[in-house]
Amino acid sequence: MHSPADILEGIWTSARGDPTALGRVRLTGEEPQIPSSLPSPARP
Repeated sequence: MHSPADILEGIWTSARGDPTALGRVRLTGEEPQIPSSLPSPARP
């Protein structure tokens, strides 16, 4: 399983984001999430 940081790096790289900006991102909590307008399934 990939970590949230690995997933973000993959998305960031695909979008050709500035690598130095990615280095300033801090993910906190047990399961960091990026806000989305898409619905997500309810968790038990």
